[in-house]
Amino acid sequence: MVDHYVIWDASDEAIFPHGTGHWPANKNIDVGLIYGDYYFVEALAKLLGQTELFGR
Repeated sequence: MVDHYVIWDASDEAIFPHGTGHWPANKNIDVGLIYGDYYFVEALAKLLGQTELFGR
């Protein structure tokens, strides 16, 4: 997934630039979504044992 969908360039607005916000309403299709980036970074941190950084 990381090789095909993630952009690590700081000049981009999102880590995942092809998210979907609301498919049934056809809104926010193929855009970067801050919460998608958040959950991705949270998952990576948890895999590395950094659970204290997140409030859940």
